Amino acid sequence: MTTSAEEQIQDGEKPQAITPLNASFSVLHSQLALATKRVDGDDLFKKIMENTKNALEQTQLEVAATLDQEAEEYNALCSELENRDETLRLTKSQLESLQKDYDSVLVDFNEKISAATYEAHSLATEAIVARDRAESKVDTLNGTIEIKDQINKELERELKRLRELEPDKLYKKNKEARTERIELRSTLNDLQTKFASEVSKVKSLKKDNTDMATKYAKALEAYAALKENSDIHNGLMDGECVKGNRVNGMPPVDFYIYRYSFGLSVEGDEEGRPRYINNIDWHLVIRTTIGASVDVKVNEWGVPQYLHLDCIKYALNRELNHELGSVIFGLLEKTHPLLIDRLVWSSNVKITDIPNVKAATLKALSSANVSTLFEIVSLPVESLVNNIKGLGEKGAKELQTQAYTLVDDWEKEHGIVDVKRKKTK
Repeated sequence: MTTSAEEQIQDGEKPQAITPLNASFSVLHSQLALATKRVDGDDLFKKIMENTKNALEQTQLEVAATLDQEAEEYNALCSELENRDETLRLTKSQLESLQKDYDSVLVDFNEKISAATYEAHSLATEAIVARDRAESKVDTLNGTIEIKDQINKELERELKRLRELEPDKLYKKNKEARTERIELRSTLNDLQTKFASEVSKVKSLKKDNTDMATKYAKALEAYAALKENSDIHNGLMDGECVKGNRVNGMPPVDFYIYRYSFGLSVEGDEEGRPRYINNIDWHLVIRTTIGASVDVKVNEWGVPQYLHLDCIKYALNRELNHELGSVIFGLLEKTHPLLIDRLVWSSNVKITDIPNVKAATLKALSSANVSTLFEIVSLPVESLVNNIKGLGEKGAKELQTQAYTLVDDWEKEHGIVDVKRKKTK
């Protein structure tokens, strides 16, 4: 019996259905095992490495289960489409057979009608001829007494011939022909009704076939998207390494940006701005050469935010934020085009366009080289206070309030940027 990829993993076997993905996970397992052997750590470090290994195995199980389910649905859809095609073929064959029967009955009916018409016409012609002859005989009888006996004999012979035609049988035969004609017309009407019904069924089957073809095309698209997603699933973004700041007496730190293909629910103040994006199906993790790693949160302006751990704080630099920003921008372009449009717009709005900003605040912003609306709305109030000398918490809140009036006006015209996670039943 065929086992799923998840069952193979639970049994300690490598799943065979998704070889490229298995290879990626095998590499990760190997690297994790190598890191555990090469790095001597305390119990906490070993616990972290063990939890990381378990999380990796759980992720492998979930990915395998998802791919198995999609493959089963894809195969079921293909089977259903094949069954529909077979049903349509059989119906078409039955319809062709019915059409042949209809044509045969119609030809037979026309032949019988023609024969009956011809026979009736012949009888009428003979009756007319007989009448003309009788009239001629009567005229001759009235004009010539001498040939009376001859005419009488002729009339008797003619009467005998007419009696031999058996008019009662002809009448009965004609009546039967009319009855048969009525039955044939009824049969023809029934066949026409059945034909119309079959045509309706064919149209319905064609519509169902079109719907199935549409679903099949969508399934192919979903399968292609899933395959494309699996090719980069839980992997190093572009293979880039960002060198951290080198500080005397401190261990060198290099940063690696990893993308994981499932979203995280980021808690935050629902009313506060900027908000975190919660409706994305991926998240980024910064991993380091010293074993520390941090999750990256993304706010509604595409700005990355993460914990500055003491063990790596000294090595952080602008290049890391620049690389994170580039990766996030590329990912959001595909799924959040309205957010990207708003981001580009805010980068072109000058701080002087913000209404009711005090001169002292503008001076402080200028001294800190802050020149655009984006630089104000993309950071929380605490960051503005820490980064801009001479700007207090109250002034920062007032500045953001005025700045977001421009954002609200833009969203009224172009649409509200949605960053909330969709509720599931």
